[in-house]
Amino acid sequence: MAVIYSLDRTSDQDWPKFKVSYEGGLGVAEDHPLAIKSIELDHPNQLMRLLNKSVTSKVPMVLHESDGSIPKGLLDGITWRGFEQPSTVLVVLALFAAKEITGFLLLGLNPRRAYDDDYDGFIQLLSRQLATSLTSAVLMEQAKQKQARLSKDVAESESRFKALTELNSAGYLFMLFCGFESTDTRIVQIVLHNPKWVCSVCK
Repeated sequence: MAVIYSLDRTSDQDWPKFKVSYEGGLGVAEDHPLAIKSIELDHPNQLMRLLNKSVTSKVPMVLHESDGSIPKGLLDGITWRGFEQPSTVLVVLALFAAKEITGFLLLGLNPRRAYDDDYDGFIQLLSRQLATSLTSAVLMEQAKQKQARLSKDVAESESRFKALTELNSAGYLFMLFCGFESTDTRIVQIVLHNPKWVCSVCK
């Protein structure tokens, strides 16, 4: 069994609110309580309380049926895969990207394998790899958005500058120096000029 949720900020006030949205799962029917479409993170139901604990712990939470740490009834109605036996160990991962929480992952572990040090090491490694991948994705998206904003700002600045030069009564020419073709010959690129400059050259 696996269930993944996304987390979105719904308020930028002093006390921000967060919305949890179900993104998909394995073994979870559409009408199952774990497949709740959207809910506030501070809602007092047992699932949200569990997710909030995973945020504060900042490490994978491992819950065992044997000690009663899995909320009663939380895993009822799951379509179990593999051996078709219910999981007795539930792992709750808060997913972080660049120190910002982005979602949650619930995993029902193999009921025929004891949760030992090797299993714990795998869960810890999975948590770190997910954090690294999510951080890379977030940083890449932020870089794309920054580049798009810069391109837009440059285009708007060039448009305003061109409009001002076209209204100017004097001739105007803007060139870029590109290098030397020979000792006495420079290579330049005409980037911008207004009609007044063209007319003055024609004369």
